[in-house]
Amino acid sequence: MNKNITENYLNFRNGLLVGSIIILIYLIFLVLSSDKNLIMVFGNSYTPLINLLVCFILFYATKMSYLHHRQSYRGWLLLAIGQFMFFLGDLIWSIFELGMGLEPYPSIADLFYLAYYPLFAIGIFMLPKNPFSQIRQFKTILDISIIILSSGLIFWIFLISPNLASDSSDVISLVISIIYVVLDFVLLFALIILLFEKLGSVSKRPFLLLAAGIVVQIISDTIYSYQVTDLSYVSGGILDIGWIIGFVLIALAGIAHVENIRQKKYFQPII
Repeated sequence: MNKNITENYLNFRNGLLVGSIIILIYLIFLVLSSDKNLIMVFGNSYTPLINLLVCFILFYATKMSYLHHRQSYRGWLLLAIGQFMFFLGDLIWSIFELGMGLEPYPSIADLFYLAYYPLFAIGIFMLPKNPFSQIRQFKTILDISIIILSSGLIFWIFLISPNLASDSSDVISLVISIIYVVLDFVLLFALIILLFEKLGSVSKRPFLLLAAGIVVQIISDTIYSYQVTDLSYVSGGILDIGWIIGFVLIALAGIAHVENIRQKKYFQPII
């Protein structure tokens, strides 16, 4: 892609505008349409396209990192690959549900969805972080441990335990549902690391947007786990807007990172 075209159009202001339009289009469609089949078709077509756009932005951020800020290259590469795994999951889900008329959960699509979580978490761990004193490192580890234990208890009480206690005879669906919850916990751990270790830089906008995107992702996944358990999930329904918002935020994080590189706002340690 022409460098001048990319610099002129791929900026945070345009990204925020396009992201808002993407979300608004989905909301308007849901408000205006009452046909569940039409909503399913639109959702299964719209979401993969948005996901593909997000993948492009993250891979572009990876390319810019490789050329100009090598310290962050591996982290953004894993974020981009993780997002691409989610795109493949969306694509296979749509093929199963729209093209073949089959139930997409559980299916091979789940393998790609599940691959997203560890890749994304490892990518966050590999992003540049600020050096701290030993006292602050100890305090950070202690704080993270407390949050992890508390969150783990909440996840067990409200998500894992209800799944185990359900009367579902589909063992595969039950196991996959629990794995999703566990991987959400991994994503939560990555979020905590992101907040504690990486927000002290002078160029923290990408990290804030990544954190916001992960929060929306975890909330959406949690609601999805509940709806799958009581068989109330509707493909292409209002819940899907949560994933779209999360991915828009992640795309904006990639754009913010590219802008920081262009403006030479490299990550610097706290003084």
